[in-house]
Amino acid sequence: MSIGIYCIRNTVNGKVYIGQSWEIEKRFITHKQGQHNNHLTSAFKKYGIDSFDFSILITVPENDACQEMLDSLEDKYINQFGSMNQLKGYNQRHGGSRGKLTEEAKLKVSKSKKGKNKGINSPLWGVPKTEEAKRKMSLAKKKAYMGDGNPFFGKTHSEEARDKIRKSKVKYKGDNHPWHGRHHSQQTKDLFIAAFGKKVRCIETGVIYPSTMAAGRAVGGSGQNISACIRGRIKSSYGFHWEHVNKDGPNGQ
Repeated sequence: MSIGIYCIRNTVNGKVYIGQSWEIEKRFITHKQGQHNNHLTSAFKKYGIDSFDFSILITVPENDACQEMLDSLEDKYINQFGSMNQLKGYNQRHGGSRGKLTEEAKLKVSKSKKGKNKGINSPLWGVPKTEEAKRKMSLAKKKAYMGDGNPFFGKTHSEEARDKIRKSKVKYKGDNHPWHGRHHSQQTKDLFIAAFGKKVRCIETGVIYPSTMAAGRAVGGSGQNISACIRGRIKSSYGFHWEHVNKDGPNGQ
């Protein structure tokens, strides 16, 4: 078997493909079977395999051959024939066993992958996940960023980075805060209470208030004090006992 650089030439339009192999004769067979290069395989289908010449450009003695040498020779002949030019050849990568894709090839690969397994094209489209599957996915994501799985594991911020973090936190404090010196109107506060507040009941009077804050205002005190009473931290607040009210009834928890 020959080691070296080979050329596959389209006799119809003159385009060429340059390649390297440690077994060139076997590589010719696999090329004819449609392997290695999609661009070239499409040309085989379009023009017919008989429209292509397969030839060896240079061979390297087995004792002298090494991957670096083949990479260098392949790159040399690709440049010589201009086979990465779409008008002149079929090569999609620069020379070398790990040659870089051309910009055109990168664009084609990107387009082929976009949306391939997304939305209705996904094989799992419309298939609901079991609770066990959801639990495993959640656990896997958590583990990915825990301990040595965290990309910042074992690292520390430089003093410059720490200083930037400190400054960013101070950015919205004190005079720099956009709400510094401003207050919500009572109407806005009442809207917040209606949306997020828990209703409370004065056990002695039976009166229900939309929130601990509203109850505090009604008795001329603080909502925090009433909340402490409800949570059992103090026995009473402003001479009364209090409890939360939910949809099912009183709840003193």
